[in-house]
Formats: sequence, C-alpha cells, structure tokens
Amino acid sequence: MKRKLVKQGGSALTITLPKPWVDKYGLKAGDEISVKECGRELSIVTEREEGGRSVALDATELNERTLRWALSSLHKGGYDVINVAFDDSKSMNIINELVKDLFMGFAVVEQSGKGCVLRSISKDSESEFDTVLRRAFLVTLSMGEGTLNAIKQENLDDLQNLKSLEKTNNQLTNFCERLLNKRGFREYRKTCFMYVIAWNLEKICDNYKYICNFLIDNKNAVLKRNVIDFYHSTNELMRKYYEIFYKFDVGKLSKWSDERKELISKGHELIQKENGLDSIVLSYLQNLIYQLSYFSASTIAINQED
Repeated sequence: MKRKLVKQGGSALTITLPKPWVDKYGLKAGDEISVKECGRELSIVTEREEGGRSVALDATELNERTLRWALSSLHKGGYDVINVAFDDSKSMNIINELVKDLFMGFAVVEQSGKGCVLRSISKDSESEFDTVLRRAFLVTLSMGEGTLNAIKQENLDDLQNLKSLEKTNNQLTNFCERLLNKRGFREYRKTCFMYVIAWNLEKICDNYKYICNFLIDNKNAVLKRNVIDFYHSTNELMRKYYEIFYKFDVGKLSKWSDERKELISKGHELIQKENGLDSIVLSYLQNLIYQLSYFSASTIAINQED
C-alpha cells in the first residue's frame, strides 16, 4: 500500500498508519511504536500482541504422512488455534504425538470423535529465538557424537535412546521457524536467511536418525575402521561450522568450504570401494555433508553489515 508524505510543522514529514493494522493491535494516539531504518525501508513495530490467528483443517481424507505435513505447516505458519476435523480415531493418536513431540507450547484443548482443537498456551517471544536455535545446534552435535560413540562400542541400546535427540531437534527447529514466520528476525531483511539455517539444521539431524534406524535394523552390523574415521570427520566438519556460525570469520568459512570439498571427494572414493552396510552409512554421511553446504550463503548474508 502507498502513503503520501504530509508536511508537519517546519520540516517534519508524516504518514498515516493503515487502519486495519492499527485496529488489529488496538493502537491509539499516544501509544509508542518502534521505527527502525533498514536501508530504503522503514520497519514499524508494536510490542502489542496480535489476536490469535485460527485456521480449520479438514483431515477426513488425509493419510498419516499428509496429516503430519499439514499440521506442521500450520504450526510453523504461526497459527495459534487449529481446528481439525477427522473421521478416524488414528488421527487423534497422530495429533497427540505431534503435540507431545513437536509443537512447543501447544495443547489439545477440545476433543471429540469427529475432531479436536489445538491451541497455543504460551507466548511466542522473539527473544527466545537465539537460545532455541543454539540448543538445536547443540542437540545435533550431541547426536552426532553420541551415535559415533555407540557405533564404536556396538551399543544398540544407546542408538535407540539417541533417536530421541532427533525429536528434540525437530521441536526446536520447528519453533524457530514458527517465530520467524510469525514475527520475523530482529533484522527483518535477514529473516529468510535465518529460516534457511533452521530448516537445514533439522534436515541434517535426520541423517543421524536414519543411521540409527538402519543399524538398529541390522543388529550384526560392524562398520569398518575407515567408515568410522569418515564419521568422525563429518562430525568435526559440523562442529567447525557451528563455531563459525557463532563467531563468524569469512576466512575460516572459506577454509571450511575447502575441507568440505575434500571430504566429499573422500566420501565418493569410499562409497565406490565399500559395499553393503558400510556404503549405506557412508551415503547418509555424504548427504549430511552436502546439506552443510546449504548453510554457507545464508551465513554470509546474516553477517553482512548494511
């Protein structure tokens, strides 16, 4: 929408705020808002909360996978009330699982044989973003180190327990994506780049889960020493990226990129050389390394000064 500048007093210029936006947050004359300069853009922000956004989802014809996708997208999209209609009691089991394992701050507040209502019962504060994102990184690093130690010790029980870390990662990254969609990053033009970081961090952790599942299903698998060494190198590459993300240095990022390329080449050689169980684990690690590269451009953009 466009607004005309109006001369006020000697040299001041003013504009009117959109009435729907003013009404949405109950603003009135004398209330304070924050105005932030972002290059050619001005960001106008109020501390007041938006009334809870609600949405209806007809899940009667959705299979399990599609129901999970649909509910996850609505949660990430920033909706505070989700009314779900279904005709299968299994749907309620899936919803309860998602609320327990994935949707931070949500609860089932109404339920019947034909549907339920999910509602946010906590405040989504942008001040939590940095803490939650760091926890997601640390959980991913912990899962990488923990699974490698369990593999070295041939301890399947530890692998089974470590799978829960992937659920924690999902919960944390989902919450970050929800905050970004609902409120944006504090430097708004960098919101999309932070979303890329959160999104790919969740995908990276999936590979550790896939390795856990695969080795649990193949109880007698014993990985070769060179595969275990490659696993260690992959974990180290992940840790180095984490350190660069929180203490940015473009020179270190460039060196890290060279190390990543070398590790990819080594992975290709190992996959061609090995077969069976070893090659499958290597393929998951190789996929993780490729996904790490998706961080790079966004990391530079986040640290770019205007």
